[in-house]
Amino acid sequence: MEKIKNYIISAVAIVVLIGSHCVLAKESRKKYLEQEVSKVAIDEIASTGTPSVQVAIGLGDEVIYEGAFGHADIEHKIEATPASRYRTDSVAKWFTA
Repeated sequence: MEKIKNYIISAVAIVVLIGSHCVLAKESRKKYLEQEVSKVAIDEIASTGTPSVQVAIGLGDEVIYEGAFGHADIEHKIEATPASRYRTDSVAKWFTA
């Protein structure tokens, strides 16, 4: 439960960062976004031992960033990608409620 709360807080922080830098040129904004998301994702993996983090950020009807960090399959050392699939079990209920 605490992890989910932390994920949501991190996501909100990233959205706030995006909003505060909307005046940057599109490429500069994309590079900045990649750096900030990478920092948060890498910190999450390092501090919690989370195997992987997958991120997608939308603005309007456009996906402006997608990325993945860590391993989708630790045992077989398969890197996570934006296309990696995960079993969400009951966690998905939080996002669809």
